[in-house]
Amino acid sequence: MGGIIAHWASARHHCDDDESRAAAQRAAAAARLVVGIESGRTEVPDEMEPAVVPPTTERAHAIDAAHPAHPSPASRRSPIVQTVISTALLLSTLALFFGYWQILSAVDPHASVAVALAFTPTYGAYFVAVVWLLVRHRARRRSAVIVAASVALLDTAYTAYELSPGAVTSEALSSCIYTLILTLYVAAWGLARRQHRNWVNGLPIALLLAGVCQIGITPNLDPNWIVFWSLYVGAFAVGAVICWALDVKARNDEARETSRLLA
Repeated sequence: MGGIIAHWASARHHCDDDESRAAAQRAAAAARLVVGIESGRTEVPDEMEPAVVPPTTERAHAIDAAHPAHPSPASRRSPIVQTVISTALLLSTLALFFGYWQILSAVDPHASVAVALAFTPTYGAYFVAVVWLLVRHRARRRSAVIVAASVALLDTAYTAYELSPGAVTSEALSSCIYTLILTLYVAAWGLARRQHRNWVNGLPIALLLAGVCQIGITPNLDPNWIVFWSLYVGAFAVGAVICWALDVKARNDEARETSRLLA
């Protein structure tokens, strides 16, 4: 867990070592201006007082320089295309879960354990591949993939333990652990795709939603494959959308405030 958090935190700030001295000064001034906006202080830094303020366009470029972007090929597509691709990749898991359920229903109980042990790393590997493909910034790819792979490995390891002979566990414990795992999947996706740090404020909501699904609903149902998919992948998707909504709101609010100050 500590390794996951460390890689997650390391991806939050990036600097361009090749900037010229003048550009670095403008970027630093713009960064302090943005910090002032976020904290409710709107005073302009000394470097950007009227006597030395660059033209509006230069000030905008200075703010952009404070948050350098290194987009991946996936993020160069239009938002609509990115949404369609993400949705298609999400819905394709329906076939994965349907096939798993059909195989599970056709084999004897002893073979079902082997099927379950093969299924978990399969969808885990699929998730890691999707994160690698759709990560928004190339600079985050390594960290996002490491986090995604770590979560998939944790999921696979606990599933293997839970299905092993003599495992000491309970339905309540398993539900709590799967709630955590589901939330970590949302966190890995947020690291790969979100742009403003405020997306992390959606994780407690995602945790609550995962708990309702895994602890409150799953033990009380006789599930079929679509219910199984809804309570796991569906809950992940809703949690990811909540983080995305908070990310968009924060970026829009910040852009409006910055535009007001630069007007």
